Formats: sequence, structure tokens, C-alpha cells
Amino acid sequence: MIYFIKLILLSFNSVFKKKKKVYFLSPVRSTTPEITKIMEEYVKDLENQGYEVYWPMRDTVQTDTNGFNICMQNFKGMKDATEIHTYFQESQGILFDFGIIFTLNKPLKIINTVSKTATKSFTNVVITYAERNPV
Repeated sequence: MIYFIKLILLSFNSVFKKKKKVYFLSPVRSTTPEITKIMEEYVKDLENQGYEVYWPMRDTVQTDTNGFNICMQNFKGMKDATEIHTYFQESQGILFDFGIIFTLNKPLKIINTVSKTATKSFTNVVITYAERNPV
């Protein structure tokens, strides 16, 4: 009898267990081929581990003439995610996206090496946020 209960519980967990969804925030326009390769490998590794990954560089239609639809697509990706991972590099787009991340209070993982600055900066805000809201 206990065997059957364990079997039912295992089946229930595998069917109803939520798949982790990662929104991977990264530079889109201001990147290099080397950094793009690092990011592609990171996303591939997450997906091989069973994560569902939304990566704007790959998954957001970037042909929007004024950027509004890009922001809306990315907002949906962030809202649907269980956690945010980032290859952090300051840009206008990343500044906008971090405002959404802060508002949604999503856990954050920075995958590249980023150092705090000596004075107040947005980089320090992002590092502090990641320390206080770890994945």
C-alpha cells in the first residue's frame, strides 16, 4: 500500500511540478561575437538542464521601429519567469529591464564578473539587488 502511495506522489510531482522559467537578460545591440558565444552556450546549458529560457536576443522580435513592442514582449518574458539571469553590461535596454525586475521582485543571478564601483552607480544597485534576491 505504501509503495502505491509513493508511486502516486511521484507521478503527481512529475506531472504538476512547475518547470523553472528563466528570463536571460543580456546585451542585444552592444555585444561582441565572443560575448554572444558565451551567452549562447549559457542558454543552451540551461535548456539542457530542463529550464525554459526566454532570451530577448533570440526570442524577442527586434524589428520594432519605436521599441514599444520590444519592451512589451520582454515584460511578458520577465513576468512569466520564475527567475532572472543576466550577463550584465550597462545599456539603455538593460536599465529599463531592471526597473521591471525590481518591480516584479524576481530573484537575480549575474553570470559574468561585475565589480562594484567606488561611488554610487547603477552597477552597484544591480549587484546589491542580486545579493539580496539570489536565485
